[in-house]
Amino acid sequence: MPIAEKRLEKLQICKLLQCVREKDMVQIQKLINHGVPHLINFNDANEGFTALGVAAAANDDEMIQFLMGIGAHPDAVDLKGRTASMRAAEFGHVQCLEQLVANEERKAKMDIKDLEGKGMHHQYYFAVQNLKIFFKNEYDNNYVYTFVYLLLLILTNPS
Repeated sequence: MPIAEKRLEKLQICKLLQCVREKDMVQIQKLINHGVPHLINFNDANEGFTALGVAAAANDDEMIQFLMGIGAHPDAVDLKGRTASMRAAEFGHVQCLEQLVANEERKAKMDIKDLEGKGMHHQYYFAVQNLKIFFKNEYDNNYVYTFVYLLLLILTNPS
């Protein structure tokens, strides 16, 4: 995906990411309609974040649905090669991952690897490690259920 390089691109992607964090859908729509073409899939020049990746990391499934509805591509990667689905799995955000794989028009691919060669299998490991922590520290069963469900969702949605 394109990386913001020109001053206007950098300013607009920063504003877009800020609006995603603040859940300002009206301003996002204005930026997409009147801003730099294809802004929705641009990468931030500093960290390489995409709008969809920020929403996935924040566990904002409503924002994910909105962004995908206006053209965000679920397989856009950040500067580390991570997709929004990888970010959602990394943080254990099951509903966001469901949103990313449920969209029939733009279904997230589950076989992409990041720049370190880690794919969703790495996220399995991460989720299993969290399960061990949950069992060891006697966390609420809802947390355990979330990570078990995350593993099943990843395993049953190969691309």
